[in-house]
Amino acid sequence: MKKLLAILLSAAAVAVSTAMTAFAQEQLDSPSTNSTISNIVFVKDEDVDINGGILTPGKEYRFLLQYTTATMGEKMDNAATDFTDEQLNGNKFLIESKMGRSAMDSFKITKSSGKYYLVAEPKAGYPTKQTDVEYKIRLVNTKNGDVLHEKTLAFKVGYKTISDDELYAASVEEPIFISNDAPVITEDQFEEINSYTSGKAANFTNGDWTINVRVGGLKDQNLYSTSAGIPEIETKFEESQFKFINFPANPKFDYTAKISVDVSNEADAFEDSFVLYRYKDGVLTHMPSTYNPDTSEVTFSTKEMGKFVLTNVALGNSTIVDEEVNDATGGGNNNNNNNSTTEPNPDTGANAPINLMFAAAAVSLMAGIAASKRR
Repeated sequence: MKKLLAILLSAAAVAVSTAMTAFAQEQLDSPSTNSTISNIVFVKDEDVDINGGILTPGKEYRFLLQYTTATMGEKMDNAATDFTDEQLNGNKFLIESKMGRSAMDSFKITKSSGKYYLVAEPKAGYPTKQTDVEYKIRLVNTKNGDVLHEKTLAFKVGYKTISDDELYAASVEEPIFISNDAPVITEDQFEEINSYTSGKAANFTNGDWTINVRVGGLKDQNLYSTSAGIPEIETKFEESQFKFINFPANPKFDYTAKISVDVSNEADAFEDSFVLYRYKDGVLTHMPSTYNPDTSEVTFSTKEMGKFVLTNVALGNSTIVDEEVNDATGGGNNNNNNNSTTEPNPDTGANAPINLMFAAAAVSLMAGIAASKRR
């Protein structure tokens, strides 16, 4: 029986030796150890660059992770290749927030369909100011803690300001076009517009609505707008027709503004009958308005923008739609917090080969011990 035990122990030793030799050879052949990463590349998401770009609040961005090596760079241009499990065999990413963490809901590296992505999710909101954000990403050896490569990413979260060329190209007679891609007008820009109009009202439009208002003394404003429906209103009044005009940043003016809304597409369905409401804190409040069938426009006056609802029938004044709704859209968080935290990337299974080898050795040894006891 001692001879049998010796044979089993010898077999276990051979198995461990063979596995370790194979693992060592695999590591030598692996790109993560055979060539040093010289650069980490973050592929643009819809032409947005994570380094130096501007990320829109409330939107998710996915940047594909790629890498280059010194050898690859010498041989060819555009030699970056996708990160896979091979490059993360025994390595992991660490993410450290250096600035502006309060502007982000999430900033992490995830795996999808065998590829690795940096996923960035700025917090939703409609600020007038852009927040500076900075993260440091390190690729670290999990065994000895050595930093194999690191990169600092600096970008902004917020909305673009309308370009001076587009803004100042508009004469006093022409409305200034507002795009959701760049909906912010700064205090300095308002002062310039005010000088153009000699203190008279200026016109702003997105093609669906037009705002006519004096702009002297105005601070920064975000004129982002949407015509998306409001589900609780559509559900409560299923038989009614609706047109929604929503300014979620709730811009305010120092002077009363005249708002004109193009309803040419809705005139037939509404049968030329339009009733206007402001929707705030779950309540519909009737607002005076005028419909001109010759121009197919509804006009009204206000100093404060927000959520406006046009419908074809009267819904009553101060009508409660949702008692629990929180209508505070806020202006986003413009603070830069220098919080420093470290977030590891998901487990990539880098230790799996080693764990399997020791499991195999343990099984062989247990078999030998069992045989010895039976003796």
